[in-house]
Amino acid sequence: RLGSQGNGSPPWPALTPLIPIPGSRRSLQRRGFNPAAEFACRLGRLLNMPVLHSLLYREPDHLKQSTLNRRQRRANTAHLYYCARNCHLPCAVLVDDVLTTGSTLNTAARALIAAGVDRVFAVVIARTPCVARDEPDSIGLPDHPSEHD
Repeated sequence: RLGSQGNGSPPWPALTPLIPIPGSRRSLQRRGFNPAAEFACRLGRLLNMPVLHSLLYREPDHLKQSTLNRRQRRANTAHLYYCARNCHLPCAVLVDDVLTTGSTLNTAARALIAAGVDRVFAVVIARTPCVARDEPDSIGLPDHPSEHD
C-alpha cells in the first residue's frame, strides 16, 4: 500500500523525485551501502520516478539515533540535514528505511522546504513498535550497538 489514497495510486504527482535520507559515514563504512538509497533506487525503477541523491546532505558527527529516546532524537536531528543548493520543486518524496519517532524525516523535510520544496511526502520500509519509539532503553534493547542509525 504505497501511499494509497484508496484508489491504488500514490498521493504525489507523476515524476515527483524520490530523495533518500543520507546515511552516516560510519554506517556507510560498516554496511557498504545506504538502505534508504537502495530502497529509493528500486522504488524509482518500479514507479518510474527520478531519484535525487545529491540534494539532501547529512552533517557528520551526530549521536546514533538508535541509542536515544524521543526527546533526545529530536534534539540530535535538529540540524542534521541540509540542502547544498536551493531547489524549486512542487513536491518531493523522502525515502528512509525505518521510522521510529519521525525526527529524521521531520528534520529532513524542514531542510527540503527551506531549500524551496513546496510539499514533502515520505515512504519507509518499516516502522518500529510504539514502545520502542518512546524509550529505547525501556524495552530491554541489547547493550551492543544496533545496525540502524
